[in-house]
Amino acid sequence: MTKPHLDDGHPDIFVTDDRMMVLTGGDHSVLDYCQGRAAPGPDDIARFFKAIDQRTAWATRRGIPYGYWVFPDKVIALGPKLARLGPVASLFETHYRGAPAWKDNLPVHYPLDLVADQGDAFPRTDTHYSNRGLVTLTSAILDSLTPGQGAAFRTAADSARWGEKKLAGDLGVKFEPPVRERVEVLRLPIEASVLNNGLSRNNGVMSLVECPQAQTDKTLLIFGDSFFRQMLPLLAWQFRRIVFCRTQFFHYELVEAVAPDVILQGTAERYLAGYAGDAGRPHFLSYPFIRDNPMTPHKGFGARFAAWFDQSKLTMGVPDP
Repeated sequence: MTKPHLDDGHPDIFVTDDRMMVLTGGDHSVLDYCQGRAAPGPDDIARFFKAIDQRTAWATRRGIPYGYWVFPDKVIALGPKLARLGPVASLFETHYRGAPAWKDNLPVHYPLDLVADQGDAFPRTDTHYSNRGLVTLTSAILDSLTPGQGAAFRTAADSARWGEKKLAGDLGVKFEPPVRERVEVLRLPIEASVLNNGLSRNNGVMSLVECPQAQTDKTLLIFGDSFFRQMLPLLAWQFRRIVFCRTQFFHYELVEAVAPDVILQGTAERYLAGYAGDAGRPHFLSYPFIRDNPMTPHKGFGARFAAWFDQSKLTMGVPDP
């Protein structure tokens, strides 16, 4: 197998001396933002704080806990391994937590301390977290909602079975031939049924997760990207029903229709290179049409959707003033 090298590998990927792959380029020019050559605009930052304040106030009036998670980028978490690239600084901490509008009571979480310098928190060939990293983050998320639940989840994870599988992650597949590795897989003693709407691209993907063995009968609604989607089998330990929506926006129409007990929202740190806010959001269910994205739902998805959503409330929600 031909292995990538530091000097002749992919132009957007840095490979450390211990063969850890890190995304440095791509659509969001990750390294440029982390080394100060690029920055989010003031309008992006203003939209971020306006959106967080508006969503939090709206959810609070309805008695629904809301939390926003920024998932630290691998290039930041493993910064000490990247000495050849030069110093790096967190996009989030520099431009958002460091902004004048930042308030310590915002429900915004950036768990860098949980994954920084932790080699086992990431696979070698992927930008996402390993199962070990996901256990750590899921525990933190559950503790932020109900103190003590994180420790209970970690106990369950520690006593669960761990297996292995081969992986060519989203970075490994960019090489020819693809670079593969063996990674650990957590197998919790629960049966979580995941039904997807069958979209082939990112925005508009919906997953409905049901877990009869969950610790509570609560419903969790998630607006997020692939980082939160990774956690669905783990979060199912706590929530009987999970509605996951792949989107950068907060879709008020879905909150009304689902009536969740908890709302979580999140994004990979690199997506904060720009921030759109909610004003121009489409109706979530329109994504297949505006993106010309064919949809082939899993068998049973429609019945579960009909049972979990109040169809009379699927109108385009408008935030309260």
